[in-house]
Amino acid sequence: MLGIFLRCLAAAAALGLSAGSAPAAETVRLEAAGSVLEAEVARSRAQLERGLMGRPALPEGRAMLFVFPHPSGWCMWMKDTPAPLSIAFVSEDGRVISVEPMQPFSTRLHCPPEPAAYGIEAPAGSLEKRGLRPGVRVQGLPR
Repeated sequence: MLGIFLRCLAAAAALGLSAGSAPAAETVRLEAAGSVLEAEVARSRAQLERGLMGRPALPEGRAMLFVFPHPSGWCMWMKDTPAPLSIAFVSEDGRVISVEPMQPFSTRLHCPPEPAAYGIEAPAGSLEKRGLRPGVRVQGLPR
């Protein structure tokens, strides 16, 4: 019996699972300006507060999508975030409102010029390189 238990533990470890592991993060495929981003979704209060804090880098082509509880003037900062990022604020109907760079560990607030329903954070400069700019529509946004 112990042998079966140990083999199950070994199999779980090989798959990257553990008894106390959290479920895999929700991800979505976002499309805008002919480009695709795979985005981890942050929608719970804890996820929205944590964001990308403490992560040393985000691979190219990856992003974090913040789904705000309701459209508003949600502001973001980079406290405890070591990787330089860009943020795009997006309206409820998927229109990019603004895109701006954010510096590591900064407490400067970045706020949209009008109510935003979403924020998309990605490696510095990557949103701009992918053609995200005010007025561009983002497809694949969850609600």
